[in-house]
Amino acid sequence: MIYPLKTRAISTVIDTTFPSGQQERQAQAILDPLTEHDLTVLRAEVRTGYNSGTSRFLCPGCRGPMFVAQNPAGSGVPTDGRGAHFKHYAVKGAPACDLRTEANLRSVGAVKFAGLAEGADHAGLKLQLALALSQDPDVTDILVEQQIRASDGSWCQPDVRAMINGKLVAFDVQLAAASLQTIQNRIAFYKANEVCHVWLTDAASLARLGQLAFRDLFLQSGGRILAIDSDVLAVCVESATFQL
Repeated sequence: MIYPLKTRAISTVIDTTFPSGQQERQAQAILDPLTEHDLTVLRAEVRTGYNSGTSRFLCPGCRGPMFVAQNPAGSGVPTDGRGAHFKHYAVKGAPACDLRTEANLRSVGAVKFAGLAEGADHAGLKLQLALALSQDPDVTDILVEQQIRASDGSWCQPDVRAMINGKLVAFDVQLAAASLQTIQNRIAFYKANEVCHVWLTDAASLARLGQLAFRDLFLQSGGRILAIDSDVLAVCVESATFQL
């Protein structure tokens, strides 16, 4: 089957890892061989480089930094590199470029919740999580949507925070597609402040884990995503211990 890559408007990019004079590369040659895992790794690498001011991929037209995106999910759309494409970062004051495409939609969250963040399902899961935590006598100081502040004034607001055996743990329930930058920012904040961080999703609807944004999350969180639902809550209540 031939997949219509309507968003692969940028057929060549500048790859700064190659020597000068050899940096113009075909997007097809870079992206098409990538497995789902390889694509996820490359996205994280590109984002990390951009954050440090050393963008790997540049637009051949305006020399602006580029990232790797994926076509919206759908029947027959590959989830590996064949369904990926290059896009410009949204940079304020960036020069005009004929190769610049329209802004991304966070398709999973925006479609599922009609643009209303993560909706009622997300709120319900946060409460289930807090209740599950409260069943365990080793868990104390359970707070929903309370900030954790660092000494430098930076902060994160996890969905639920708690003390477990004297250790501060932050929980984030993810149903909509978080950007790779958001994922990396949270992980970096919690690591810098010695806070244990746990990503959760809804065990009742695991199909979303095939989405690129959740593969980003899976890789960045050490290769695992835990889940919470009413069955998990029932086990916690029955056993009087917190478990996922």
